[in-house]
Amino acid sequence: MSRTLRCLIPLTLLLTAHCGDDDPPTSPPQAGATCAPCLNEFDKNDKKLCPEPQTDWNCVDGCCVPVFKCETDEQCATLGFEEGQCTDDRYDCRCEVESGACYEWLCGTSDECDAEEVCDAGACVTISDSLELRLVNHVAILSPGAVGQLLAEAYDPSSPELGLPADVTWHTEDAAVVSVDDHGAVTGGDTAGSAWVGAQLGADESTRVTLEIRNIVPESDSTLTVATLYERSLDIPTGRYALVGSGDGAILETGDIPADGVISTTVDITGGCDVHVLADKGDWISWLGATDGVLFLPVPRTAYAELSMDDELNLIEEETSLDNVNVLRGTVDFADYDKEGELELTLSSFAFSSGLFDFSLETLLGPNVKRFFDPGHSIPGVGDTDTAEIPGGITFSLGTPAIPEFHLTPSKGTHRVWTLGGRITLDQVAPVADQLFGAFSGDGLDFGLLVGTLFPTFNDFWSGVATTDAVTGDAQMSAMPLEITLAVPLGLNAQISTGLVPTLGDLGAADAVFVLAGAMTPDQLFMPVGITADTDTKDPELDPPDRRVDGDDATEEIEPLSLPYAPLHSGLGGPHGR
Repeated sequence: MSRTLRCLIPLTLLLTAHCGDDDPPTSPPQAGATCAPCLNEFDKNDKKLCPEPQTDWNCVDGCCVPVFKCETDEQCATLGFEEGQCTDDRYDCRCEVESGACYEWLCGTSDECDAEEVCDAGACVTISDSLELRLVNHVAILSPGAVGQLLAEAYDPSSPELGLPADVTWHTEDAAVVSVDDHGAVTGGDTAGSAWVGAQLGADESTRVTLEIRNIVPESDSTLTVATLYERSLDIPTGRYALVGSGDGAILETGDIPADGVISTTVDITGGCDVHVLADKGDWISWLGATDGVLFLPVPRTAYAELSMDDELNLIEEETSLDNVNVLRGTVDFADYDKEGELELTLSSFAFSSGLFDFSLETLLGPNVKRFFDPGHSIPGVGDTDTAEIPGGITFSLGTPAIPEFHLTPSKGTHRVWTLGGRITLDQVAPVADQLFGAFSGDGLDFGLLVGTLFPTFNDFWSGVATTDAVTGDAQMSAMPLEITLAVPLGLNAQISTGLVPTLGDLGAADAVFVLAGAMTPDQLFMPVGITADTDTKDPELDPPDRRVDGDDATEEIEPLSLPYAPLHSGLGGPHGR
């Protein structure tokens, strides 16, 4: 895959200037005109000596030179980078005619690109002719007549992170066990067992990829069959199960989960049966009102962690709790990030489940971590021997690193980790600076003020995504390393209207709103690539709570929140991602 270079006719802006005239011009000079001097009493360039409005001028070599203002995309393609209005040459530099400013244009979908191009991480790229194929989801278990959907996509081996539409030919090893149609829909047959199902690009067998699917056929005398695996894996849980009458609550049957993960019963369930699977290392899961047939109950793995580290950042075993997870220690690479600012901040975490049922502040910010600050940090009022309890997904530095590593706690398997990170100016953080530094030294933290001030500054942040190595999930007291690179700007934007926040009975009303943009991947996980948040009020005395989370407190209307987000990248895009 190669990036398209758009060839545009260069334009030359001829401006000659002669310093020395006493009377400053009142409009940008034309070719051959004189300009106003802007050397101050110390012989330094001083833009304040240029005509009003001073935003229309730059002081260059003692002379007021008009700020470049574009009128066409062609001008920006050549002069936008020279003028510093565009800095990232991965993206087109285009003109916003109304303001006269150039900006970096990122595509959101392939529909915005030219023919024979696709949108890859915000840039329109051409596709090579050498493609391979991969399956992007898995159907683990079927039963007679049950239907699942397999998904496949093509990719260019030279740029494997972008999935592409493909003309796929499907086949099955044994249609009596598992059949497959021309669109990848697989159906369980009448024969029990496992069968391989494959896909290839057209007639090219060298591109074939396969996976094994298990077909469960109930015994002739069974009234109900329940199959279970750990969620998003082929691992069979250990533990107990219980079958309870839906109407009267009578216990119909209990026992250990069988070694093959298939619970088959012959008890009478005419009045309905509530199925409870109580896995040893999983969240308990229930299906209410089952009547007959085959059920598949995937069990979410139980995961909990609380970390404590010594002054050398090693885990303190007696103060650390790890339930069915290991520890991931990561850093964020800012090498390509081009924004200025004194406070460097990142937020990293794992994907959320498709229903977002597991969304909470802990899943967003990471586990609680008690730790020391990095030696030599520049946090006012905080010493090298002070500790703080910091959410594990956060890193930050102020001039020097304070918390340079994030700590997350993944369960068994491989995981994608997302990061949003960037730099914030001291002016942006000033409203919460005292409370922020006070919280680091042990004071309480006004969460609403922090959220309402910091999250709206994320519009200049970038997004990064990385995949972990396989996690064993056996609660080791050592940390796996991971590095994530900030790769793609949050160059797209959506306006989100929230309306009134909900009331919560005796608790009052909700006081904060989080809004996330992200990719829904083929395995039904939600990967954030943008976030904003705001609160009902930052100061209850000056602005009493009124259930309005407002993008602009200066107006009476409820203004929408501005949600910056990155285009899909790092394998999140493709024909089956949303």
